Amino acid sequence: MIQPHLLLIGGPNGSGKSTVFPALQNTSDDSFVFAPRKIKNENFINADNIAVEHSIGDIAAGRKTIQKIKNMISRNEDIAIETTFSGKTILRYIESAKANNYRIYIVFMSLRSSELSMNRVSQRALLGKHYISMKQIMNRYDRSLNNFFNTYKDLADFWVAADNSTLNIEILYWGGNAFAKHEKIYSHSMGKNYLTQHIDSSRISTDDRISPAFYKLVKARVFEEIRNRPKGNYVSVQNEDGKIEFVKPV
Repeated sequence: MIQPHLLLIGGPNGSGKSTVFPALQNTSDDSFVFAPRKIKNENFINADNIAVEHSIGDIAAGRKTIQKIKNMISRNEDIAIETTFSGKTILRYIESAKANNYRIYIVFMSLRSSELSMNRVSQRALLGKHYISMKQIMNRYDRSLNNFFNTYKDLADFWVAADNSTLNIEILYWGGNAFAKHEKIYSHSMGKNYLTQHIDSSRISTDDRISPAFYKLVKARVFEEIRNRPKGNYVSVQNEDGKIEFVKPV
């Protein structure tokens, strides 16, 4: 029996989660053993999209999302879920998937600040997309990072944490239970960044030379998704100096 895949694309609001899914679908690298399988668009679950599609509130959308996930796991279908990781509800479904022999992937898209998260969501709302209150965004930002690093990443067969604060996605850390040295946290360098506070730096290793080649393919696809947006093609970015500005991909 083919092992089903559960792909979780997580991160604060506005971190680019919805952009990553189609980018992964358009990326193939048969030489990379940890590459997630392509998942059907109808198996991509996003509670915000469900709320808009059915004209229902967040609570009702949450219930509908939960039922859909349960049904798909019971059928051993490949699933992709977008989540902020700001709560622990998704935890029970990861555990259920693991009990059903799923391979668990987590792609965590981070941002340098809740301020950038608010800018991204406000910009998206102007284009008619789902609006989220500023209070919710601020509350979710810290919980998202804390829950991912303290709980969710340790459940994944393969996880990666990326900084999507600028137009150039930077892969900061990766690892997972599928690695022979699953206790290691892999990185391109030993240098510090804004996510270093969330990990045990004594576990960092730069020994993995295989994964970065796949990341390069994904990054190229993500940039194509951003550049090819039909309208409102400006992105809020935040550099290391903390300044936020709007730029147009070229």
